[in-house]
Amino acid sequence: MVERRTRTFLVLWLACIAGAGCAVPYLATNVQLRNALPPFTPGLLAVVVLAQSAILFAAFVFVGLALGPRLGLGTPFVSARVAGAAAPGFGRLALRALLLGMAGGAVIFTLDRWVFGMFIEPVTRAQDQAVWWSRLLVCVYGGIDEEVAMRYALMTSLVWVSWKIRRAPDNRPTTIGVWIAIILASVVMGLMHLPLSGHLVAVTPLAVVRAVVLNSLIAVPCGWWYWKHGLESAMAIHFAGDLALHGVLPVLVR
Repeated sequence: MVERRTRTFLVLWLACIAGAGCAVPYLATNVQLRNALPPFTPGLLAVVVLAQSAILFAAFVFVGLALGPRLGLGTPFVSARVAGAAAPGFGRLALRALLLGMAGGAVIFTLDRWVFGMFIEPVTRAQDQAVWWSRLLVCVYGGIDEEVAMRYALMTSLVWVSWKIRRAPDNRPTTIGVWIAIILASVVMGLMHLPLSGHLVAVTPLAVVRAVVLNSLIAVPCGWWYWKHGLESAMAIHFAGDLALHGVLPVLVR
């Protein structure tokens, strides 16, 4: 059991470090973001990002592994693979998650450009300044690292708190407790995007509302799927949503 948990930790931790590395070209090639960062060379920027990520995500993965199993939250596909077992049905589940994420990304893009865009500068247009291939890579960061931070660590911690306060008859978290955790983690995820997007567009009250509302359109489904199907399906939703937002739709819609 300990060996299996150690392997799961290493798989998730190394995946997060790789995901952080995928974000470096995006940071380096978006002119507005680059000007807001310290004057590092691309190589030094990569070292700093990877070092910070190694520390932060070690803590995030540890929290998820420590609290998740007793709450019914976890990584069923990764856990099965490190144990040498099959994960039947995961391919079909991942495909559904990818389609859901693409649809969610399309809705977010539409609302940002043609609803919120009537009043404030669309953040998706400012994000287009990075080179196209770097926008594809940063989707890996969103799918892996942000899900480990927001779902595996934060949402799991919030569910654990609710579980400590009140439990269902089967000793699992209550449905209302899980939904509160899903919503709170979604709001936090939206707010966490503001410091970075603040270098791209002005942060106004409406921009705060936009960040929370639009991010929740992906974050809430990710939270629900994490609860019902595991972290890997939430990662697939998030990755596909970012792929639509950063990679596909900006090329199709100028």
